Amino acid sequence: MRKLLRYLLIGLAALVALLIAAAVILPLVIDPDDYREQIEAAAKEATGRELTIEGSIGLSYFPWLGVEIGAVELGNAEGFGPEPFARIRRAQVQVRVLPLFRGRAEVDTLVLDGLRLNLAQAADGTTNWDDLAGAPAEGPESGPEAEAEPAPPEGTSEAKPEATPEATGDPLAALALGGLEVSDARVTFEDRAAGTEYRLRETNIRLGSLAGGQPVPLALRAVVSASQPAVSADVRLDATITPELAIPRVSVRDLTLHLDARGAAVPGQEQSAKLELRRLRADLAEDLLQTRGLVLHAAGSRIGLDADIQALTGDPRGEGQLDYELRNPADLMGLLPAQPGIDTAALAGAGLGTDFGFDLGQQTASLGNLRLTALGAELTGNLRAESILGEPAYGGGLELKGANPRVISRQLGIALPETADEEVLERIALELDFRGGLDRFFADDLALTVDDSVLSGSAGLASLEPRPDIRFDLDLDRMDLDRYLPPAPEGEAPATGSGDGSGGADTGDGGRADGPPPRVIPDFPLPVEPLRLVDAEGELRIGELRAAGLLVEAIELGVTADAGRVTIDPLAARLYRGTLATRATLDGRGDALGVELATRLEGFQAGPLLEDLMDESRVSGRTDLSLDLAGRGATFRELRRDLDGEINLRFQDGAIQGVNLAEWLGRAFARLQDREPPEHRPSQTDFTALTATIQVDQGVARNDDLALQSPGLRVSGAGSLDLVSEALDYRIRAAVVKTLEGQDGKPLDDLTDLAVPVHLGGYLGAPEVDVELAAALRQKAAEEARKALEREKERAEQRLQEERERAEKRLEEAEKQLQEETEREAREKADQRMEEAEERLEQEKQELEDRARDLLGF
Repeated sequence: MRKLLRYLLIGLAALVALLIAAAVILPLVIDPDDYREQIEAAAKEATGRELTIEGSIGLSYFPWLGVEIGAVELGNAEGFGPEPFARIRRAQVQVRVLPLFRGRAEVDTLVLDGLRLNLAQAADGTTNWDDLAGAPAEGPESGPEAEAEPAPPEGTSEAKPEATPEATGDPLAALALGGLEVSDARVTFEDRAAGTEYRLRETNIRLGSLAGGQPVPLALRAVVSASQPAVSADVRLDATITPELAIPRVSVRDLTLHLDARGAAVPGQEQSAKLELRRLRADLAEDLLQTRGLVLHAAGSRIGLDADIQALTGDPRGEGQLDYELRNPADLMGLLPAQPGIDTAALAGAGLGTDFGFDLGQQTASLGNLRLTALGAELTGNLRAESILGEPAYGGGLELKGANPRVISRQLGIALPETADEEVLERIALELDFRGGLDRFFADDLALTVDDSVLSGSAGLASLEPRPDIRFDLDLDRMDLDRYLPPAPEGEAPATGSGDGSGGADTGDGGRADGPPPRVIPDFPLPVEPLRLVDAEGELRIGELRAAGLLVEAIELGVTADAGRVTIDPLAARLYRGTLATRATLDGRGDALGVELATRLEGFQAGPLLEDLMDESRVSGRTDLSLDLAGRGATFRELRRDLDGEINLRFQDGAIQGVNLAEWLGRAFARLQDREPPEHRPSQTDFTALTATIQVDQGVARNDDLALQSPGLRVSGAGSLDLVSEALDYRIRAAVVKTLEGQDGKPLDDLTDLAVPVHLGGYLGAPEVDVELAAALRQKAAEEARKALEREKERAEQRLQEERERAEKRLEEAEKQLQEETEREAREKADQRMEEAEERLEQEKQELEDRARDLLGF
């Protein structure tokens, strides 16, 4: 045993002496530069390219076996120019000798200085490294048909070989790398098809000692640039990497990446970003990827991510948390289009946080505990999705609270539109559940609150093809639109009448100057094309709606739109003690818009409506209205020209405030007759009924049966209105049917049955009103004179008849008394008396006619 030990020690000493001698003698007898040409030739044969070794080659043998080489250049592929493919200024690598006998490689720091690598892709897609790339040969056991190693015979035991670095499966277990130093490296890639060039320059990499399972520090500095768009960036990376390839597993800790970008394509010409990573673990044995403390600082924002991802090589699934915080809004806004007039500083502190999960095997994904905060408002919710790789379907819920538009607008420096009520737009809240897919979206259990109004129900998009199809079923409890309208200008008074109760009429031409009349009815294109853009079906119910001072209740609206044809049915409501029922159709399937409208308004009280609308009521009474109209046109003017239909209007038990027509007629008559006017009565014209039927034919509305029945008046009217030219031609005839008394208590009997014609002419924008009262009075006076003459004539004829009878009687008596007289004499006397009587009657008749002329002023 002692001899064996002695021999082993002697042999070991001899081996050491041999290695020392080799380390001393070999550099003296072997010059590596002598093999320069052989090395270049071998490279030429292997690659087909020229290898030029410009610097010297140095070798070391013990205790390190190493190579150090100076400048080396490898030529480019044919067709890619004279620029070398690769060039290094200096490279060095060395390995400890003794560990090699134990099957372990201990490599000192690998040094690579002045690397220049020029990569290029031609316009036809070929690259200057295609000829250098080759597929590895497939070994006899590497293919799919490699047979499994046969198991040992049963009952035998297989001797397990001693564990070696190769048996562990960890390449680093047999390798110890002292580090890597890359200095002043530059890599260029030229894409000749796109005309772009990318550069990695001033690159310096320092990698610490690499040994299996041990942390390795990494530091990288570089400048990255591109020609199109013109941009460059300074890159700084520091991290600690722990490779465990036997497992295999890689861990990264305390990673920090700085990026400073600049150039015309960079928003604001310059931007910086920082990425931090506390820990990353990639474990292929467990098929797992974990990140902790991943934080990105960029554009004034902080984005954080923690994630656990499994089944990396199969169907990945994972979960984690994502959070976002806006720290400097000005930096973020610099990346977006300019928003003048908005103070984005108020957005500082806005944040987003959510849990997430996904499973590609189950094709599911989810967001939970979603929370977005900004400007005092908070949005929370959740989202779940299925079939994310096929036909995705999703669902979830959202809730918005704390949103005050007025506060938000003040914080952002935005001026909201001025409203009549300064206390509106102070609260918006939203709750909903949603579901949908790529081409559909539905909001269920919707509750949208705006101030005191709540909109609830469901709404959504049923499909996108062949056009968006909107569905809705909504309820609005109440809404006062007047609160949201601009306030009335200061000093502007509501439009009212003269208020003097005189009811005077304009007898002029309406003040219209020469030239075309002003238009009252506007003209504009009708929305034909927009009706074809969407389909829709839904119902809207409103409990109470106030607009323009009007109050409408119990509104029901049904809408159906199909390929350009829109039907509104029903449109029903209660308003001012009456009911409204409407059905309308808009047909936009042709070049022009077709309109059909049927409306029924029953029991409607006009007085309260006008009171709310104009703060005064000039007309009161129960109103019934029926309207049936149809027409077609590309513009509103064309529609009016084609309009046909009928309108029926009926007022009952009402009054026209501010004017007493009968009294006005009496006063006018009294002034003309220089008599005392009638007593002042309430300034209103009561009526029991006012009815009219309007026929519309080719844009011309005609009425022939206007009738107003009043205790003291009867009014009738007939005429037309051209809805296109707005020409007006209407005649009204008002007749007094009740006796009025003057202030002296005497009745104005002469006014009874007086009919006053009124003509409305001109145009709607410049009406001409002609009240023919004087003519009516003259006609009335002439009629009265004619009647008086008729009465006097009747009385005169009656007296004449009586005189004739008396004369005949006297003649008979005279004939009896004068029987002796001759017949001739008697007749002469009788004729004489007859002539005298006729003369007296004619004289009396003339006197009566003279008195009548004096009375009437003729």
